[in-house]
Amino acid sequence: MSAATVNDELPIYIILGHGIETLVDFEERDTLPDGDFTLVTLAEAGTVTNIDQVAKILHVFNDEGSKEMLGDPLKHKKEIKRAIENKIHIYKNVEGKQMKIPKLKVSPLAYWTIINYKHKNGVRATKAVLSGVHRFPLHAEHIPDDKLIEQSMDPSLNKEQLAEIDRFYIEHLKLSNPFLKYYKDILTDDNLDEIYKDSVYPKAEDVKNIKVKTPTCLAYKFEISLSDLMKRVGPGIYYYVICRAEDNIMRSTFITYGTAFTSMETLMEEFELSEEDAKKYKKEMDDLIDAVYAERDYYKKTKIFIDGFLGLSFPFRKLIFEAADGGTYDDSKYDTKFKDLREYIAKTEVTRQRSVMQQKSLKAKIKFTLKNGNKSARKSRKHRRN
Repeated sequence: MSAATVNDELPIYIILGHGIETLVDFEERDTLPDGDFTLVTLAEAGTVTNIDQVAKILHVFNDEGSKEMLGDPLKHKKEIKRAIENKIHIYKNVEGKQMKIPKLKVSPLAYWTIINYKHKNGVRATKAVLSGVHRFPLHAEHIPDDKLIEQSMDPSLNKEQLAEIDRFYIEHLKLSNPFLKYYKDILTDDNLDEIYKDSVYPKAEDVKNIKVKTPTCLAYKFEISLSDLMKRVGPGIYYYVICRAEDNIMRSTFITYGTAFTSMETLMEEFELSEEDAKKYKKEMDDLIDAVYAERDYYKKTKIFIDGFLGLSFPFRKLIFEAADGGTYDDSKYDTKFKDLREYIAKTEVTRQRSVMQQKSLKAKIKFTLKNGNKSARKSRKHRRN
């Protein structure tokens, strides 16, 4: 059966999760799948979206009155921009010609890990919104303000500590009501049922089959190209409302192999380690993360992570790799990966420094022009008066 309805109306979808973009030349971009596909994106190339932006379009998708507007983005582009208070970019196949689209990958789990790095035994949590590919309309019911925290937070979480490290949590809960929830850092099957309720892809059952339930590992395991995701779901109008952050190895290594392995619960329950080994490995990763977070410069931060990761005890490196990547751990793979990353960082740092110098030069020229231009103008006015 076609993905279109019996009335031949194309389904309207929203894609929720994390997104990354590989910045390539136009000819190397992906293409829309063959058929009746339209893609609408919010973010600019290489940039991110935030909860505020996603919340606005979630509410639009929750309003059945938005159907006509969302169903014809070319015709209603101005209305959509006003409704979501954001620019949009539209890609559509025309006359059988497949349109080039950004080279994007999607991890269909929209989450943010919250860790209290000031207090090692403090709150650890995951905040997540509805995730996966959802069809319009969403049919979500608003939670009354007096029930919002109770219904949106795992009862075991310490609200005071959470407020200390995530000062936006009340604002974001109100803004995203009822789509945002706070869970413990290890997601349960019940949590996944809630996060993927009514998702076209992936289904909650697909995600439950993954052994490691830390959000970083779940997101990493389900990474899929946007083009393949649309092929899997079928023809329709797709609203890609998530990030187009630039892809690089730092993202896939630090995010996946870092915060997911700092929990005693993760190490003991998910990986069945003894308490002694769990404490040892947790300290190794805590020390590494402390060092990474203490450095503000991105490039130095990345170097610290590379050196630190390779400095972890071999059994721990092996555990992390096999949990996230599968297969058998091989140091040579990471030697190659990190060598490529070091070269990428060096090249990017040169470009960044050149850009800084160009900006300084431009500012100096503007300052000089304004200063001397004003002098010239004063001389000219004085000459006219004389």
